[in-house]
Order: sequence, then structure tokens, then C-alpha cells
Amino acid sequence: MSESTKLLIAPGALFRAAWARLKQRQKTLLILSALYAASILLYSLYAQGDPNLELTNPSSILFVVGFILFTLLYVLIAVWAPLALLIASLSKETTSNVKVTLKKSLKLIIPSIGINIVMMVIVLGGYIAFIVPGIILAVQLMFALYVYVDENLGIMDSIRKSRILVRGRWWAIVGRSILLSLAVYALFIIAGIISYIIGVAVGGGELAQIILTSIVMFLYIPYTMCFMAELYLSLKESRGEITPEQKEKNEHYLHVWLIVGIVLIALAIAGGIAAGIFVAINAAS
Repeated sequence: MSESTKLLIAPGALFRAAWARLKQRQKTLLILSALYAASILLYSLYAQGDPNLELTNPSSILFVVGFILFTLLYVLIAVWAPLALLIASLSKETTSNVKVTLKKSLKLIIPSIGINIVMMVIVLGGYIAFIVPGIILAVQLMFALYVYVDENLGIMDSIRKSRILVRGRWWAIVGRSILLSLAVYALFIIAGIISYIIGVAVGGGELAQIILTSIVMFLYIPYTMCFMAELYLSLKESRGEITPEQKEKNEHYLHVWLIVGIVLIALAIAGGIAAGIFVAINAAS
């Protein structure tokens, strides 16, 4: 059977399987999602500022310092919490402990950042060079972190395996991702309508929108993680054994785009520096 004709879980079955996975792990996933949504809510409220309070007045030095610290904390949680959710959704244990999951995910923050940086350079190389390869690579590499968590491979091995898993099913992955995105978008539309009604009725529409957005994120993120976990596991099961030839071919292909990305980024930085120097010289003269 060819790569492109191997069976992948059907969209309807995928939605049902994701729901079943969520129900099995609902306690852990909902707690982690609540932590993530709460951090986004608090950060959004703080970032708005309140001119009547020195701590939240945008023109206050305390606000600036607090904003920097709050932003760093938010960035940490924004990396840590989704990683913990991914681990919990992919875990074979349906009753994984929240504390254990957070501890495990904390150890994987640096490797996950490394994977995302390498992926970004590879995809950016494809985008800058010819655009279309970048779009294709972005989809092919989207399961690299799942591979890393599931199989504990190296960074490049995880990225390479993600591409192998998706090859031949690119459109199938895109189609299922679009269906999921439409479902999530519908939730945000409903939240937007509700916040508008609240704003018209009692005022505070912007605050209502921030709160409802956080609630929507709390509800959809666990399901989205389970959806992607089920899709990844289906890809892995349907792909079968990966041959050494496939590994070698993908290694060379990805290394080419990685080099292209590094070179193009270096040229862009050098060009920006040169342009800045040129402007400074002209201004001085």
C-alpha cells in the first residue's frame, strides 16, 4: 500500500475519539487548562492598566516594572502550560497527576523551545525562498513536539519523523485541522456575541470579552490537545515501519532548508545592520 493511500482516522471518528480521550483525562486537562486560561486573563487585565491606580497606571514606573515581570511570567506559563497539556493528552495513563505532569513538562521546556526554533528556521527558509515549500513544511513539521514527547527522540529526529508521518497525508491533515479551526472559531463568535450583548446591556463590553475569551480557551484547549493527540496516534499507526531510506532522504531534505533558513536570516540581519549604519551616516552628514 502506498504512503498516500494508507488509512487515516476519518474526521467524524476523530472528533468522537478526541471527546472520549478528553473524558478519560478530564480532571488533569481541565486543571491545566484553567491555569493557562487564568494566566491569560490576569495578564490581559493587567496589560489594560488603570490610570486611577499607580500599580496599574501605564505612565507609572511601577506599572512598567510590573508589566515586564508579568510578561516574563506569562511567557513562561505560555510555554509550560501547553506543553503540560500535550503531555497529559498524549499520556497512556488516564489519571495522570497534575503535579507530576507539570514537573515533567518543566524539564522539557528547553528542548521544546529548541524544537520550535529549528522548525521556525526550516519553515522560514521555505517561506522566504519560494513560499510554497514553507507552507508545506509548516504542516509536515507540526507533530515534531508530539514525536519528541512520545518517543523521546532528538530534536532533528523528531522533526524528521513528523515530516515522514505527514507525507502523503498532507491534505488530509490540513482538512481535519480546518474542521477543528472552524469549530473553535464558532465558539469565539458565540463568545463575541455574548460579550457584545453584555456590553450593550450593562456596559463593560471589553472586560466581558476578555473574560469570555478566557472561558472559551479554558473549554477548547483540552479538546484541541486531545484532537491533535488522536490525529498524531492515527498517523503513527497508519504509517507503519519507517525505512532507513526514508530517514536518510528526509534528513538531507530538512538540512537543506535549515541551511537556507540560517543563511537567509543572517543576510536579513546583516542587511538591517547595513541599512541602519547607512541611515546613521547620512543623518550625521
